[in-house]
Amino acid sequence: MPEAVIPTTLRRIWTPTLGVLAFAFLPSFLSLERDKTTPSDTTQKQDPAKQPDGEALIAEYCVRCHGGERTRADLDLKTALSEQPLVRNEQLWRDALALIRAGEMPPEDEKQPSRSEREILTDWIETSLQGPIPADQADPGFEPARRLTRAETRNVLRDLCSVDIGPWMDLLPEDLASNGGFTNSANSLFLQESLIEPYLKVSEFVLTEDTVRRLVAEQLVGNKSLDQRTPAEIRRFLRSFLRRAWRRTPNDISLERLGSLHTRALERGDEPVVALTLALRAALASPRFLMKLEAPNDSKDTFAVDAFDLANRLSFFLWASMPDDRLFDLAEDGSLLDATTLEAEVDRMLQDPRSESLGDLFAAEWLGFDALGTRIRPDPIDNPELREPRLRAMRQETAAFVHHTITQGRPLTDLLLSDTSYLNEETAAHYEIEGVKGTSLRAVHVGESGRGGILGHASVLLVTSNPWRTNPIRRGTFILTELLGRPPAPPPPDAGELDEDLAEDEDLSFRELLELHRRKKSCSVCHDDIDPLGLALEGFDHHGRRREIEDLGGRLPSGTELTGLRDLQAAIATEYRDDYERQVASKLLSYALGRSLVFGDRPAIDELAARMRTEGRNFRVLIRAITESLPFRYKKYRDAEPARDR
Repeated sequence: MPEAVIPTTLRRIWTPTLGVLAFAFLPSFLSLERDKTTPSDTTQKQDPAKQPDGEALIAEYCVRCHGGERTRADLDLKTALSEQPLVRNEQLWRDALALIRAGEMPPEDEKQPSRSEREILTDWIETSLQGPIPADQADPGFEPARRLTRAETRNVLRDLCSVDIGPWMDLLPEDLASNGGFTNSANSLFLQESLIEPYLKVSEFVLTEDTVRRLVAEQLVGNKSLDQRTPAEIRRFLRSFLRRAWRRTPNDISLERLGSLHTRALERGDEPVVALTLALRAALASPRFLMKLEAPNDSKDTFAVDAFDLANRLSFFLWASMPDDRLFDLAEDGSLLDATTLEAEVDRMLQDPRSESLGDLFAAEWLGFDALGTRIRPDPIDNPELREPRLRAMRQETAAFVHHTITQGRPLTDLLLSDTSYLNEETAAHYEIEGVKGTSLRAVHVGESGRGGILGHASVLLVTSNPWRTNPIRRGTFILTELLGRPPAPPPPDAGELDEDLAEDEDLSFRELLELHRRKKSCSVCHDDIDPLGLALEGFDHHGRRREIEDLGGRLPSGTELTGLRDLQAAIATEYRDDYERQVASKLLSYALGRSLVFGDRPAIDELAARMRTEGRNFRVLIRAITESLPFRYKKYRDAEPARDR
């Protein structure tokens, strides 16, 4: 196969070392010349016992150029075949599957399989990528230390000191989304020495003398001033503060170090509030505050995380913040490890206002509307109505809707099918819905407006459009990738761009332009999946407003006709329901773990899907299953990394 047409894709490899990112290149089939001469089967049907299997066909038609001593474009299919099950390299094989079905592989100047052989090969790959992973392949993964994200830092300081650091957020380093799509992923949350100073600066703003006096008064009984507190009372306060700031009970050595810092400051003549402020700022400069550090363990095998680590995993999953006093108490006496207690705590935490982070962070990053108003901002001159108040209302609508759907334990399909959303005057005006006034969000029935569910939200429709027009390809790709977990193969190098100048010159619609583009077989293989989904949303313009347009949607590969949003919602909730629910489960699990998912997580995802099938396809079951899952409750060091001293 020609080397020039097989680029490589980037795959992250986890390492247990703090702050280290390693990358490996995973070859993937992208584009090959279409086979226009695939022979038809004119011979008699072979004895099934003598039919070649998929592995033999790969060896016959592909390995000659891509295996053993000869590996064009560094693509070694002989090695890939040895990495069983094939799902270890799922995207590589799915890209290959699309190209084989389209007749794009092997290229026309190579020996071609017959039609029946091509069918055998595609069926074998498809079957190999499906089904449960053997239980012995399950791996809880390794949770490397990582710094708090900007949002987590803000939330923790809010809950620790009752101070909003919003005015100083710009001082903190930017967070980068991982290849799983979330900024809380450990592979990008390293802490360099140069990043320490901004955190120290923020701690100075937070721990003012007035704040310290207030914290002492809140934590210690009695109406005495700070100057009247005894050394024993100050030590009790320090222990309480450190348990919350460091998110586990401090040991005596750590407490003594902070206490000595306070004592020495008093001995040199500092005022009591100044001395205590110094000690507390030192506590917030510690890696135990700035980072998520889990307790070490000497085991070389899988081991359960301790109660404090479980409390932290719960709180950062459901609140994006530190545990509260109840969680700390349950961790300290070990009762949080009890299944009944854990379930009750999950229910309690979901009803707490802090669970709004599931909409503000999880949903915003998963669906991409966190970029609305920052990386994606309509030109205010051309679009004067789309200024920050309206963009903020769009973000708030989707965040509140997803938060409500999750915390109320609604079916996963409610994210698609619900006729209720959360609007204020700005979004109601954008949707031309009357009777909604003020800036506060309220539940509004939106069924009559022809929208509903996340695919009818302006936030999602806007971020999946171009600045000046809709983009059905982007919208369709978004649905396949983010909602169904079936990302299309990257376009081949010769795919080219849509010629919009041609559309203007010839007065072509976007659909007609797509039809021209799809005439190239290497393009149609992906566009058959993408285009019907994206065109079904053409009833909304690039800003998510309703518009009258003819010839919506198209025909899915299954034959189902889509004529607009309602058909699209129904298709995802029925034909694609299993894919959709597995994708939601995968995304929520990745966010809960704070890392990208790997092959060893597949059994956990299978278990989440099985739990929903038997116990209910709703968010209550899913979240409970995540908090009880192997990767959430357990851990394993990579390469038997020894436990480290804290």
